[in-house]
Amino acid sequence: MLDTKLIAAHCVHVDDGEIRTMRRAGTGIAHNPSSNLKLASGFAPTARMMEMGAKVGIGTDGAASNNDLDMFEEMRLASLIAKPVAGDPTVLPARQVLEMATRIGAEVLHLDHITGSLEVGKRADIIVLDIFPIHNQPISSVILKTFMHKLFMQAKPAMLPMLWLMASGSCEIKLF
Repeated sequence: MLDTKLIAAHCVHVDDGEIRTMRRAGTGIAHNPSSNLKLASGFAPTARMMEMGAKVGIGTDGAASNNDLDMFEEMRLASLIAKPVAGDPTVLPARQVLEMATRIGAEVLHLDHITGSLEVGKRADIIVLDIFPIHNQPISSVILKTFMHKLFMQAKPAMLPMLWLMASGSCEIKLF
């Protein structure tokens, strides 16, 4: 079973041997923090999994076991929950969590050859975030900001290909 393109969800009760086995098999792990909290399933040792080289992405699991599908909230919770589980306030910093939700998330889904990063030839969704409202202050780093504010706009596949031009704080979209 592990030799397939397996995606293991939750993984809240795994030991080092199981993590090692999943890593060797190329198993993707979908971490769903809100769902695990709502269902009292336990806490995934995400920092340990990442330290051991496992591919851990972030998901929502579904509205029935989560109440919403807010990926920004999942990223925030993934970072916060990992700290007491690992006993280390420095594990899963914002940049690493953002990678788990994007590039590594695509690897978990075995789709990294077509999405997950902004590269020539890959499909991409682009988000533009408003970082200036008062509820997003204070801001200590560009990456940390992404956890503190709401989605401003998300491009739809039908809008591509296009060119985004930023000038004087406004955004101009040119379709080709």
